[in-house]
Amino acid sequence: MSGSSGDAYIVYDAESSLWTLGTETVERKIRLTDNGQLLTTSYRNKRTNREYVQGDALPDEFRIEANAVAYTGASTGWTYRSHAVSTLSQGELQLALTIGNAVLDVTRYYVVFPFTGAMKEWSVFRNRSGREQRYSAPSMFRFRLMHADIADFDMQYMTGGGHFTGSGILKTVPLTPAYVRTFDSYDKPEVIEVDGACRNETGSYEQGTSVYDAFFTLRNRKLEEGIWLSFDYNGHWLSTIEADVAGVQLNGSISMTEKPIAPEASLTSPVSIIGVFSGDLDDMGNTILDYTYRYLWDYTRFNGCMGGTWQWRVSPQMPFAFESVNYNRYIGGKTVHIDADWYGHRGDWKAAWEGDDFEELNRYVKKSGMMMKVWSPFWHADYGSDVIERHSDYLVGDATVGFYGLSLNLANEEAYQWMLGKANELQREWGPYQWRYDGFAANRSGGSDNDMLQQSHNFFRLLRAFKEANPEAWIEGCSSGGEILSMEAVRYSDTQQLTDGNAKHYAGYYQSLKLPLDKLIHAFQTEPGMDRATRFNALQPEELELKERIRRYHDLHRYLTEQGLYGRWVKVYRPAVSEPHDATYVLQKTNRDHSRAMIMFNSYAPFYDQQVKVYPKGLLDDMQYTVSCPRSGYRSPAETGAHWKLNGVALPNLQAGELVLFNVPHYPGSGYDSEAPSAPGSPTMQEAVYMGRFGIELNWSEATDNHWLSYYEIERNGVATDKVSRGTFYFCEGAGIVDVFQVRAVDGDGNASAYVRAAPLPGDPVKPAAAPDMPSRYEASVDFSAGQGRNNWAYLQQYAPMTAYPDWSNMAWDANSRCWQGVGSQAKIGADWMQPGENYHAVRKWVAPCDGVVSVAGTVLLQHGGKEGGAIVRIKRSGEYPYLDENIWGPVALRADDSASAEHAMELDMKHGDCLYFIAGKSDHEHTDKVIWNPQVTIVNKRKGENHGE
Repeated sequence: MSGSSGDAYIVYDAESSLWTLGTETVERKIRLTDNGQLLTTSYRNKRTNREYVQGDALPDEFRIEANAVAYTGASTGWTYRSHAVSTLSQGELQLALTIGNAVLDVTRYYVVFPFTGAMKEWSVFRNRSGREQRYSAPSMFRFRLMHADIADFDMQYMTGGGHFTGSGILKTVPLTPAYVRTFDSYDKPEVIEVDGACRNETGSYEQGTSVYDAFFTLRNRKLEEGIWLSFDYNGHWLSTIEADVAGVQLNGSISMTEKPIAPEASLTSPVSIIGVFSGDLDDMGNTILDYTYRYLWDYTRFNGCMGGTWQWRVSPQMPFAFESVNYNRYIGGKTVHIDADWYGHRGDWKAAWEGDDFEELNRYVKKSGMMMKVWSPFWHADYGSDVIERHSDYLVGDATVGFYGLSLNLANEEAYQWMLGKANELQREWGPYQWRYDGFAANRSGGSDNDMLQQSHNFFRLLRAFKEANPEAWIEGCSSGGEILSMEAVRYSDTQQLTDGNAKHYAGYYQSLKLPLDKLIHAFQTEPGMDRATRFNALQPEELELKERIRRYHDLHRYLTEQGLYGRWVKVYRPAVSEPHDATYVLQKTNRDHSRAMIMFNSYAPFYDQQVKVYPKGLLDDMQYTVSCPRSGYRSPAETGAHWKLNGVALPNLQAGELVLFNVPHYPGSGYDSEAPSAPGSPTMQEAVYMGRFGIELNWSEATDNHWLSYYEIERNGVATDKVSRGTFYFCEGAGIVDVFQVRAVDGDGNASAYVRAAPLPGDPVKPAAAPDMPSRYEASVDFSAGQGRNNWAYLQQYAPMTAYPDWSNMAWDANSRCWQGVGSQAKIGADWMQPGENYHAVRKWVAPCDGVVSVAGTVLLQHGGKEGGAIVRIKRSGEYPYLDENIWGPVALRADDSASAEHAMELDMKHGDCLYFIAGKSDHEHTDKVIWNPQVTIVNKRKGENHGE
């Protein structure tokens, strides 16, 4: 059986038991020899006509140990069972070749991708022995190449995406005949100093790309050609690179030890992918990108420049989120990101605060032309969550509480189905939104790595099933930054986080060789201050100048998306710069046909305000290119691509955030356009309610412009009040039908249409009840209630070993005892008392309703003088994520049998949404005491106009 698709082919020669697989770029031959060995006999780069299988020792295809006996493709006695050729959904050709012996059948799968030099492969090992077998160390890939050329080859590997400085760096090792190294994904990270920092911070370092990326290359320095290799495995793996007289061996396997396999049961190895290339590093990267754009883009729903606002570890969420949407509408961002701590318990994934309505938030987000993004790693849960109470067997063996709580075992089929069901349930409840996963999907269980293979398979299966069940949903991938960066994971992601920050300027520089740059977030950031300007962890509006700068940034990059410089088919290059500057601070993109290009400078670059010359790549020699620089206003006459590549572009005083644009002269702000856009069509206004707020909504039809429409300007009662940079909708809280609204369109160079007055439409929405007057005094016992968030108080438990982070979950109301009970612990909170648990602190939280100065007073003592073990009390306030500020009072140790009290009295300057945490923890004694504590918070100086709603 043979087959073809596009330029791909699979040909079977029955007489010689030879399978030939290839395209116009690559060809591989696999033979089952007369003595029953399955070997690769040829692997040829057809671009350069170079044969890479050069010696007598041939690649042996696979390896596994069954009952401590090693079986490889080079073992003799394998018998041909069957083979089948099929065409897959995107035109790929697949060969399924089965061989066997008395112990096991091995089915080798090979997938050939038309018009590329890439092939995938994996193995299925089936137990045919009639009794239980114990499998160990199944292989992912096994190659032996370059026998004659070792001295000319470099091996390259990439450090992983864990939270350490030195992550995301491609490293080059010249090969010698004596070189050998085993890369163990559990190795210590290769920490170095980057941009003045040297750090190794929070992470599991057990995911598939934590310490090392799943990426290796062999490149001939003289001939500028070679192979690249990657694999899709999220778990513990080992890869040995060894050069000897027989060639370069690349052997990858997963960590598995004597995993029981029943008779007729099977085990499927991870998928690996190998490809050929010719040219330099960028040619290799663009070869990989071409494969990705063709065959790993099928689940991508967003294409372009993303951007947006985000909030992290705040409750209630909705006041922040409402302002976040409005800010996003002004700057033109796409996503409204709700990160950790919006829930009462991980595992339940229900809002922590009464009144946090995610369905209503999503309605407002969608109306504004944006996408809601919500953090929810469904493989993590808390003690006290319903899933743990009902299904503790879903946990990994020997589960302990970590930074993300407890870990569910993705290898457990029932747990997998529960996770998929929960992910789909929230899509149904809230409407389509972007699911942001995080944490650690791969976990050792009972001290063993053996579950990781099925965890990995089910991880990819879950992403795929989610996308197929929710055709309008997006995914954002994350694992403490970039601990899961396999190509298959990113296939399902619309956006993918690369780092939690410690990659610094390297973020995305080398990783974009393997992954599409424009899917990557926290990657090669070019605009200083972007993160601060889009964070809504406090209801604190940014200064207008910064807000407007961020709007202009988004406007420019949305325009560049339209010019083909973002999204699918973009090519990425790493241009040289003049000495002594470091080229790793510079990246370049071109559109698909190379007619336009953009050079970017990293925000960490140490050579701003200096003279820099940059030498572009990827331009067509004979094409004419103009050069424009938006920050400096520099423009050049047209020159050929060959001219620019040879002579470079000289920037006498490089400005932060500068871009070098080739053949993009009409960018927003260029000053080329003097023609006003058309007016917005038929604006209307009517009363509306969004997110519990009454006001006026405006709707209109799109305007048009001869070059680029930047935004709409909103005028209320003769005063310009706001801008809408995304969509054709606006909501003005507190406005009425008697107000006069007008809308006009503004293009990229500031030319404006005439204002068009909005016509009133009938509407009679149910007005929300008027908010009660804001109290000036809050007292724990007086305000105590059975609702989380009522009267600005919430009742939490904090896991004691994780006190450096705000790792807490909601308590549950106990109607019988009329107190809050820490679920899964003995922590409790009453009207004027708190009792810590064995492993959990009791935490009473207060949220500031406005900007201003507050006084915080109270007396703390042990009930009845303390008879058990005493307690330790303190007060903290919300701080810079992910930490709380240092103690603002305490810690104070209240000793058992001590009737003394402790008092606190202080004044604090707080912002609307800032929080205070009154924390009662146990002492070192095995028992705990009830703490009498009735804190009072009084607003002594409310700053008018700075709290939202005024």
